[in-house]
Amino acid sequence: MVYRPFKPHEPIAVEPAFDRLIESVGGARVSSIVGSSPAFANADYVFSDAKIVVELKELTTDWPRLEDYQKRISDLWLRCELAGRLNVRHASGEQPVPRDVRREFLHLLRKPIKRVLEKANRQIKETHASLKHQSGLGVVLLVIDGLLTVAPRFLMALVSKILAHDYCSISGVVLITVNEYVDVPGDDYARLIWWPNYQESIPELLVDFVDDLGRAWFNQLEKDIGGFDVRDEGPDRSWTEGAHFVRRS
Repeated sequence: MVYRPFKPHEPIAVEPAFDRLIESVGGARVSSIVGSSPAFANADYVFSDAKIVVELKELTTDWPRLEDYQKRISDLWLRCELAGRLNVRHASGEQPVPRDVRREFLHLLRKPIKRVLEKANRQIKETHASLKHQSGLGVVLLVIDGLLTVAPRFLMALVSKILAHDYCSISGVVLITVNEYVDVPGDDYARLIWWPNYQESIPELLVDFVDDLGRAWFNQLEKDIGGFDVRDEGPDRSWTEGAHFVRRS
């Protein structure tokens, strides 16, 4: 789902907005069931009948802009130049960075993203166990609220690669923008996104659940920040090619 032109709204508080969303579609905060200080790492929300646990995470740190990461990026770029894998045309943008080199740059972000997903996996797993679910599904709502240097498709690729090797309690991840916008080349509109991605062999009911939740989310946003000029949804992911986050001036 991809929505709304770039007419920046006043930033809204993410967690309270999702609290209202989840309650409006029949879910509940886990803390309302187990208390505010449980003896386990609890996730944020649960849909008890469907046994779906949802964890909300916000990525607010733009790690590649931090001094430590800047040095690592510079060092890697220099090594690739010396090895003949990068040149001035790559630096100027005239030539795309080779895929294998891009993977190495993305790998620099693996540790902080993995830390977020690892914690979410534990929270979902322990919440299912505490609520005595014999089986259940887990969804991570990953809100981009500051990590703007990495383009959406590269960020999703990194998330998918991490999940492919571990974290069986996470059935799917939804990449979301709330206060940040995405520019799609050739499009007249900057967009807010709701982009799901799933583990293999997940049931269709989870896809339907996430799609319905996304529609409810954007219906709520329309009431909060004003009507959308465009509402598009569907399986086409061609919009991710060249799409990048827009920095507020």
